[in-house]
Amino acid sequence: MPLLLRRPQGLLHRLAHGDAIEGPRIIHEPGSLQLVDSGFLVEDLVIDAETFERITTRYREALDDQMPASLRDDLLTAHIASPDVHVDDDRHEIVMYLHGSEALGDQRTRVAVSSDGTHFQAAPETHGPSYFRCFRHNGCWHALAMPGRFFRSRDGRTGFEEGLTLFGPDMRHSAVRVVEGAAGAELEVS
Repeated sequence: MPLLLRRPQGLLHRLAHGDAIEGPRIIHEPGSLQLVDSGFLVEDLVIDAETFERITTRYREALDDQMPASLRDDLLTAHIASPDVHVDDDRHEIVMYLHGSEALGDQRTRVAVSSDGTHFQAAPETHGPSYFRCFRHNGCWHALAMPGRFFRSRDGRTGFEEGLTLFGPDMRHSAVRVVEGAAGAELEVS
């Protein structure tokens, strides 16, 4: 049972594996994807205090009480985060969606692929905002991203196109699950 763990500093994703979700688990110490190999910024950004205060004011106006715990870290710290991992049985690969910083205030999602679960190769294309949560339905890949925006791709690796926005601007983290029932498929979002 593989698990991906993120270090608090966001410098790498680690892989833990074991025979059961309850453990015991063994951590693959070198990690599965390093920040330097992710295609995202690897150096923290630096801005002056006045610029940061203007940005903070705009965020506060837009998000009100839903402000990130540390806006400074969110905006300025080089990191990779929020892995969403899927097994591609047809290609015998593991596909990981993750986000990182492209520029000041611009966190984007990228795809990284592994044939062995420990070495991931990040693709150069970015697909949308942060926190992609992906699922397959009706022959396409779909993603729910921050803040409540849906995307679709034919292969789940390239060409994600934006569709509807179904949630408000304060939505950040989510989980998705497609549940097949007698009346068809339903998407559960939490």
